[in-house]
Amino acid sequence: MKNIQKWISILLLLFAMISFNQQLFSPEELQKDFEIYINYILKSGIDPFEFVSQEKFYSEVNRIKGQLNKPMTKGEFFKTIAPIIHIFSDGHYGVFFNITPDILVMPFEPVVVGNRLFVKNSLVTELENKVEILKIDDRNVEEIINDLKLFLPKISSDVLFKHLEDLIKLFPEIEDKNNFKVLIKTNDIKKVIKVNAIKFEEAIKKKKELYPEEWKKRKLSFERRRDIGILKISTFMYSYRWLTYYKEFLNKTFSENEDLSDLIIDLRGNSGGLLDNVWELFKYLTQNPLQIYLVGYTCKNIPLSNGKIKRTLEKYELNPKILPARHNFNGKIWLLVNNRMFSAAVVATYFFKKLNVGKIIGKRPREPVNTLSAALGKYILPNTKILVLIPGGYYKVTDNPKIEVDYEKELTEDEEIDYLLGENDVMLDYAFEIINKNTKGGGEK
Repeated sequence: MKNIQKWISILLLLFAMISFNQQLFSPEELQKDFEIYINYILKSGIDPFEFVSQEKFYSEVNRIKGQLNKPMTKGEFFKTIAPIIHIFSDGHYGVFFNITPDILVMPFEPVVVGNRLFVKNSLVTELENKVEILKIDDRNVEEIINDLKLFLPKISSDVLFKHLEDLIKLFPEIEDKNNFKVLIKTNDIKKVIKVNAIKFEEAIKKKKELYPEEWKKRKLSFERRRDIGILKISTFMYSYRWLTYYKEFLNKTFSENEDLSDLIIDLRGNSGGLLDNVWELFKYLTQNPLQIYLVGYTCKNIPLSNGKIKRTLEKYELNPKILPARHNFNGKIWLLVNNRMFSAAVVATYFFKKLNVGKIIGKRPREPVNTLSAALGKYILPNTKILVLIPGGYYKVTDNPKIEVDYEKELTEDEEIDYLLGENDVMLDYAFEIINKNTKGGGEK
């Protein structure tokens, strides 16, 4: 009896060492979470069979169900169920980790361009900013990126790279590890270093300390170069206390800079958000009332007597009349865009052009204007606490939506890398060249 207890104790100790910070979930818990997730797709969102055949959908569901037959960590569960997202082609579908203060992240901001990975805003001395990462734990970065793509919707635009950066940031959770061996390259010199994961709360604290100016500018920023202003808006996702900040920032910026000759509004990389925040910006960009014509559809499910559900789409019109703000802008307006913009940012670009607010410079966004973004549902699975996103409706403009760019320009890969790492901004320089040609005695860079 004593020997049995001794071996049980040893086994329990070994198990504890192996599964440190790696809670195992039973097959029953995993199956339940997956079943709930599929029900969300079928009943809480818009009809998935508008985008994928029932045969393909249920084939993938059954394949994944067959793999949930053993205990798994959260990372293993994520890697098992996330590929179902790959059958959709809209970035509003998603499987992610619920961000908590204790969640583990990489100690840097990943920057992905093509199949290459770079370091930005490093939080540890062992890893220099702007180095290229070639391998993580003896796996080539290209292989890792291609594997991670299978956990994301099929997106053809550069928005895909933003999603990949989010996944690489959460690599410790995906791989159930807190330290990595990383091969980096700096000025053609390669070396291997060890990188330890960091808690999300600590990462935020360190970024505020090490990069205070970047932290302040992470959502909104304004700078002035003589008589040309640059308003950078990285997202339209402002609500609650952030909504007050957003409105006050716009009011302050425009009221204090009424003498500008030109204004560049930089939406490059904008992740989208709430359309009401787009209309709030437009109030400062017009001298006359603007009328928006947009149709929204939200999913409604009606229970039937036989236990089944009838899915309907409830149509509504979203036609706000935008009145000029008190401190609206009187000069020339230029919108800076690229192919990393998403959702409401693309809708904003479309109406900016349609309403003749100003001229557009940059690379035309490839994300659709008619977007699955109305009533976006965010749900946390009860056992694993994995976060899933389900679009519950969509917006559609009343005519055939196409975005025309007035001054289109492509960047080389090196120029794109320099811009994303904060080294050099060829597109902004191009915007200043255009302004100087179009304005008598234009602003000085």
